[in-house]
Amino acid sequence: MMRFSKPFNQYGSVLIISFLLFFCRSELWSQNRNLRKTAEQYLESKRYYEAVDILKSYCPTRPKDFEAWYWLAQSQFESNLCEEAIQTLTFIEDESKKEDPDILLLFAETYHQLHQFTSAIHYYKRFLAESVKDDRFASVVNEVKRCASGLRFNYISDDVLVENMGSEVNSRYDDFQPIESPNFNSRIYFSSTRSLRIQDRFSEDGKWLESVQGLDTDMFGTQIENGAWVTAEPLNPRLNTAQHEVLQGFSQNGMALYFSRGNQLNDQTFWVDTFNVNDQESTGILWENNPFVSGEEIRGIHFFNDSILFFSAARKEGYGGFDLYFSRKREGVWSPAINMGDQINTPFDEVTPYMCRDGRTIYFSSNQLTSMGGFDVFESKFDENRHQWHLSQNIGRPLNSAGNDLFYRISSDGLMAIFSSDRKSGLGGHDIYSAYFKQPQIANIRPSIPPLFFDVRDFQLFNESLVDMAGSQNGNDLPMDIFEVPYLLYRDDQVVTPQNKPKLEKLIGFLQTYPHLTVEIICHSDQTAVSNFDLFFSIKRTEQIAAYLQQKGIKASSLYLRGLGGNYPMAANQLDGKDNETGRFYNRRIDFRIHNLEQVPVRIQYEFPEFMESMRDKRLTEYYDKINGLSYRIEFVVLDQLYKGDLINKYPDSIIEKNPDSNNYIYCTGLFTQFDQALQHLSEIKRQGFADAKIIPYLDGIRLSNFGLEDNLLEKYPDLRNYMLYLN
Repeated sequence: MMRFSKPFNQYGSVLIISFLLFFCRSELWSQNRNLRKTAEQYLESKRYYEAVDILKSYCPTRPKDFEAWYWLAQSQFESNLCEEAIQTLTFIEDESKKEDPDILLLFAETYHQLHQFTSAIHYYKRFLAESVKDDRFASVVNEVKRCASGLRFNYISDDVLVENMGSEVNSRYDDFQPIESPNFNSRIYFSSTRSLRIQDRFSEDGKWLESVQGLDTDMFGTQIENGAWVTAEPLNPRLNTAQHEVLQGFSQNGMALYFSRGNQLNDQTFWVDTFNVNDQESTGILWENNPFVSGEEIRGIHFFNDSILFFSAARKEGYGGFDLYFSRKREGVWSPAINMGDQINTPFDEVTPYMCRDGRTIYFSSNQLTSMGGFDVFESKFDENRHQWHLSQNIGRPLNSAGNDLFYRISSDGLMAIFSSDRKSGLGGHDIYSAYFKQPQIANIRPSIPPLFFDVRDFQLFNESLVDMAGSQNGNDLPMDIFEVPYLLYRDDQVVTPQNKPKLEKLIGFLQTYPHLTVEIICHSDQTAVSNFDLFFSIKRTEQIAAYLQQKGIKASSLYLRGLGGNYPMAANQLDGKDNETGRFYNRRIDFRIHNLEQVPVRIQYEFPEFMESMRDKRLTEYYDKINGLSYRIEFVVLDQLYKGDLINKYPDSIIEKNPDSNNYIYCTGLFTQFDQALQHLSEIKRQGFADAKIIPYLDGIRLSNFGLEDNLLEKYPDLRNYMLYLN
């Protein structure tokens, strides 16, 4: 036995070593196979950063696995590692000794994104030479043309500075569609595909999500603190569900948020959140009254003054691809959408519109052939003399890039713009960028008269015909312009705010065009119990507006002030026993009413806030119904200061009126449609000690002069004869 032990041990050792070597090679082969499979799965799920890490470990062990090397170059390209992608592609080209169309195309795309347009054209042409029958042939020809555009636009303007908003705002995923807060210019909101923490998510049935799989889109916000953007935070978790939620816009006063929701980004419905009652109870309300065609994909919307909607859609009657459309809201109904025309739309895609405050300058993104790659931002201006849009122009670098540059919007002060771009200098996917201008963008600072381009022709005709109107027998045959009378919202006693000034400028322009008009300035409040102070603060707010209008040249005699306080709310201040902040916000409002319109070729349309019908308070509607035509009030005292008695608390419909050129405040009570009702109330007021109290008649809310009671008015309103007898 012993003599065989040494030979056996030597032979056994060889076997063991051979087995271990074979096992290690098998194990290494198995590990590499697993790495390759994992990398392929990452690519399929577009997790390119993880794929790069895996393939950097795998590829050096398999130098002839050119497919895996191509995956590495592709992942590096998608991870914004373009220089590394060029190195990887160069290795493949040198080692494979083949003219692989996919390699050539990725070479071209990478150089394109690096703005090395000449090198990109070289590789695009090599691809075309190898791929005459390739399905991608036509699209690559277009990319060559875009590179040629890139060579033309490669000059970088020094009038604007563009910078990435940084890692506090952006992520390695897609961050896009930034929108400035309508109330705070230091705050923006946007959408992102970044993963949310589980506790930040709700399912549709309102339960906390136990797990989140894959990437979907949610809404975020950030703001400037101490001179820098703070970490972006998700919006209300009830709004960010397991579906895709994409922010679309805000109402002008910031009290309504519009967003889209759906299982796919290209198949979504539109929703609105009015911040009603309690954030924890709000999942949004389906926005059914919109101008979109059911089921169509919408690529960007923009609200202008709450009454005009610009959007992008692909419709059969368009010019090809996605076109820009607009719709106008009248009396709460959106009109059928109108195509913006062939000066703006092309056979390619026009998306993400933004109309400046001048109503004559529009920005949008397009992948037409004058883009330098993907979607570029274009500008078009409306020619008021020719009544048509100028052919759109590429706004160039550095605002545009070889990537997709979208959702361009200018800040309210005209000094900054925000947009999103997937340019390869970013943190990953689409990032949000800010642009700072040396000079303010005038188009976004002041509104125009008329507010929008489509009213220019009629407005010019009206102005040209004013001289002839008095003698014209066919004045009614002229086309009727529409002037939308704005309303103002306020938070405290300051009402001439940056948010309200543009609306006031719009009103001033109209009054300057027709100086014979008279305007009521009416202040409402959110007080549930009308008091002396409530009415007095209301009339003081109207004095601020009157002073601003007078500074701009509007005559005091054209203005009449009325403080209504909390008498006639349009929205409920409380719902289900809880404070309704949304209703209160809308009730803190100043309305305007325009009179003496008989000789003005303009149809007046009054703007009102929009909110849920269940929130509406009927008292405002009842008030306007009651003052329509003939009505009466009791004027009980005229003072140059606050009335300190208790009569206002005793009787309903107490108000204060004032002429801007007088120091006196006129206190009135009651609102009646019949003279005998007013007379009965007058007797009651006199018994309270107001011996000089008197009845005042009104026509459509305006005081009637005793000398203006003409026979035709007495015929139309026979009840006025009782008032005439009372005077006598």
